[in-house]
Amino acid sequence: MTSEAFVKTWSLERAEYATRFDALSMASCIVEARGKGTANQASGFFWRHAGQPVFVTNWHVVTGNHAFTGRSKTGWAPETLVIRYWERTSLNEAAKGNTLFFRWPSIELPLSDENGEPTWLQHQNFAEKRVDVVALALPAGDMSRVYCVNDYRFEKLFHISGGSVFVVGYPLKSKENEINFPIWKRGSVASETLLPWRFRYPAFAIDARTSSGMSGSPTFARVIGPAVLSDLTTKLDAASTTEFLGVYSSRLPDDEGDPSIGLVWHRSVIDDILTSPAPGQRAI
Repeated sequence: MTSEAFVKTWSLERAEYATRFDALSMASCIVEARGKGTANQASGFFWRHAGQPVFVTNWHVVTGNHAFTGRSKTGWAPETLVIRYWERTSLNEAAKGNTLFFRWPSIELPLSDENGEPTWLQHQNFAEKRVDVVALALPAGDMSRVYCVNDYRFEKLFHISGGSVFVVGYPLKSKENEINFPIWKRGSVASETLLPWRFRYPAFAIDARTSSGMSGSPTFARVIGPAVLSDLTTKLDAASTTEFLGVYSSRLPDDEGDPSIGLVWHRSVIDDILTSPAPGQRAI
């Protein structure tokens, strides 16, 4: 089975559950940061801006450095990102009668241009805010079939501390030709979302047992059954209601060294980066 033309039909082998396929599972991508050291796995996703997709992941993924301390996390600097992603079927492929037709191609994005300058865009207030999020342009070609997170229609939920969140990424090592879907890691909002984290950073804390490889994952709030919306009305007729919250970054060890608290950068930082971009930098 090759990743370039993966066809899966839910036929006699499918499990008989009352469920449906969650299209948001197609929006998260596996990332390999490659350089002179052992490749590091991370996650990321596509975001549509001015009609074109760009790729979003963490600053520490593209630099190998911790966004708050500036210290190297890997001992080496990544040179390229290899991104494996899910792609929509074409109408011609759908006409072949397959229940589901997915492709799982890959692209490689250089992290330096011909002058050695970083190729990503970052937050204009990175020096002060330490926003651990970057955006990268994609190579020329047909990227019309990629799943962009903001192509989905989301509701605006009413949020309180302790509400459920899901980090959708890739914590497990992938094999070259293995077909992978992301893991939905469940957690809860652990800090007041109205307040910047530590009164400085445009992020909030979550309590979730995330794993290495999930850096850069899209993060969602999801309510099963009736949901209270932002205008305090109640949505009664949906099986589930989902909202995109932001970009998962990394875990923060607590006083006992138990890394169960992580940060999610608010979704607004993506628009900040794309509308008022700053050139990438490798150091703080």
